[in-house]
Amino acid sequence: MLISLSIKAKSQRRHHSIDIPAACASVNSPGALTSWTGQPGFSNQHKSRMISQGMHFTCSATSGRDSPVAAACALSFQKGGQFVLSPGATLRAIQDDSVTLACNGMTPSCCAVHLTVDDTALSASDIRAANGARFSTKEASQKDQKSSAAVTIKSATDDSGNQKSATIHAEGASAITCFSATGDNLALHPASCFVAAPDFTGTVEVGQTIATKGEGSITLTCLGQAPLRCSAVIKP
Repeated sequence: MLISLSIKAKSQRRHHSIDIPAACASVNSPGALTSWTGQPGFSNQHKSRMISQGMHFTCSATSGRDSPVAAACALSFQKGGQFVLSPGATLRAIQDDSVTLACNGMTPSCCAVHLTVDDTALSASDIRAANGARFSTKEASQKDQKSSAAVTIKSATDDSGNQKSATIHAEGASAITCFSATGDNLALHPASCFVAAPDFTGTVEVGQTIATKGEGSITLTCLGQAPLRCSAVIKP
């Protein structure tokens, strides 16, 4: 009887540890970082972990039916660098770091990065791929807004909470994703993006995407406890 009870308890703990939305089962695998947004009955999840130099990331992602924006994996590295990987795309870490995964796309969405340890030396192509995938706010803001290229804008506050907002002009309808948001005392004051755009003004959680309908200015500010940093990806 004691053995039977022990096995049952172990089974219950194992079930709890892999409790994920059913819609996300197709992208999940043992050891993967798995995140989701807008899944009924589940709070949005953005996973973080320490990673080592040379580790490979491979993206799997699914989005809601008829979503106008394909889901992707949004990776934010603590030492700098924000990347959006489409499903099947890969990236190799060029230094030891901490990474946070959020889903890029319309809710509901699921995403996962499958991690593979690789202790071999970094190649020139690994470094070029990482640098090529990195969004540069200055360069992206100079792109033609009529193209299909995504643009990243960033906002921040100082220690006193004084906002340094970011504004960009959109020539037409856009999909705006809150890519990252960090601040002080996140457990009590979760950070998020605040977006003011044509046909939308309000809070956008990390990983959430909203759609605008027309031409006009898009302004990003950060919400939470200062000091704050946040970024948003805008796709025409």
